[in-house]
Amino acid sequence: MVAVPTVDINDFALLQAEAAAARLWAFGSAPFPLANGAIIQGHIEQAVTDTAIAFAIHVRRLLDNRKIRTQFTLDEPFWHWSAKGGLTKVTQLRDALNRIVHATDFKVGFERLPDGTAKIEGGAISVLYLKTKTDQREDALIDVFALASCFFHQVLPALRPPSATNPGVVH
Repeated sequence: MVAVPTVDINDFALLQAEAAAARLWAFGSAPFPLANGAIIQGHIEQAVTDTAIAFAIHVRRLLDNRKIRTQFTLDEPFWHWSAKGGLTKVTQLRDALNRIVHATDFKVGFERLPDGTAKIEGGAISVLYLKTKTDQREDALIDVFALASCFFHQVLPALRPPSATNPGVVH
């Protein structure tokens, strides 16, 4: 019989959450072409959806299993924007995670960036938010970049305090 190595579910969740947060950071801070961008937008929309759902599941698992009750805030956006149409902008991480996990309606929100923001011929759009609705909650907007920023700047230090010997990587 072959011994199968066991993996701690929290270690696995942490690795998955880190990877998803890195992808959300990239998606939420990148401009995409407006002109003829339908192909790119379709692929990015699917990737953001898959990533946001994985992120929410793994971060919730970590917070629940490690009994972390801190009220982490989504207060570091990459792009400065305001919710339109009377919708609420989610400001608490746990609320955002629950809305993503329990969503009955889920949409990736692309918005046009102001002219000159990016050097992309024909203009640019960016992934700004997730629009979610649940069976218990009305539509609300969740800042994609703020999710990642909250994870790296607030959640990760609570899960694993930074090491003074390895502050970061720069090549």
